[in-house]
Amino acid sequence: MSEESKLRELTSDELNYVAGGENCHGQTVSALAKQFGGTSDAATALGFSSVSALQDTTKTFCAC
Repeated sequence: MSEESKLRELTSDELNYVAGGENCHGQTVSALAKQFGGTSDAATALGFSSVSALQDTTKTFCAC
């Protein structure tokens, strides 16, 4: 599963944020940080190679 697919599945099933919505990136990153205890832990738990990769994927997801 690609990184974007993981994020898309998580955000649509658990976080209920809509891609392209107002402040999608900020809300998604914030919710992931709260859920996993920080952005680094979120990136690791979701299988991203780094926090930067998680944030880049979130930006791509939110631009849809």
